[in-house]
Amino acid sequence: MSSGTAGAVSESQALQYAETWVGNNGGMPSDAVLSHAGQISNPNPSVITTGYSYAVVAPTSSFPAYNNTRAWVFIWRHANSIIDGDKIEVMVDDAGSWTFYNYSSLGIFYYYTPWVSSPSVRLYSRLWRTLAAPVGTVSMVSLATTLASDRSAPATTTGYCAPDMASTSTTAVPCQQYTSGSGLMWYYVSLVTGEPIGTH
Repeated sequence: MSSGTAGAVSESQALQYAETWVGNNGGMPSDAVLSHAGQISNPNPSVITTGYSYAVVAPTSSFPAYNNTRAWVFIWRHANSIIDGDKIEVMVDDAGSWTFYNYSSLGIFYYYTPWVSSPSVRLYSRLWRTLAAPVGTVSMVSLATTLASDRSAPATTTGYCAPDMASTSTTAVPCQQYTSGSGLMWYYVSLVTGEPIGTH
């Protein structure tokens, strides 16, 4: 849930918090490089809760959002761009609040300065794969019979094949995609072993 503001959290503070979060939730890959660091600006700095369906204990005009920023966004990608689609994305906002004053004997309860900041991760998404051995000289020795005998089934593209996203394996293998003559079946062949690795 978003707080609707970055509050008193600066970009450097948010980045440090995001790096710690990633370190504790899957770990920061050794080849990860920060490719994007930016802000989601508040569309209406004077009324930062407008248009949001959730309750927000947020700064007012006397204590505006940090540089009118709703949240900080950080994205890491592979240093050598080996798999362009992979990324780790973290969005950090401020889930803090005003200080709560409780004068129960007088029946007085209210929020007032100072603002108590509390960095919070609103969004964390991660798709990060490693590569298997580099492509070598292979022999396609065990293609499916229908594929091997189908002259109209040329290799259509090459790339990386990875397990289903629900799999605990994160290794992507260089592969080649073939299609059957009817175009209704795709075959994926490892360029490392020459073995079929799946159909679709």
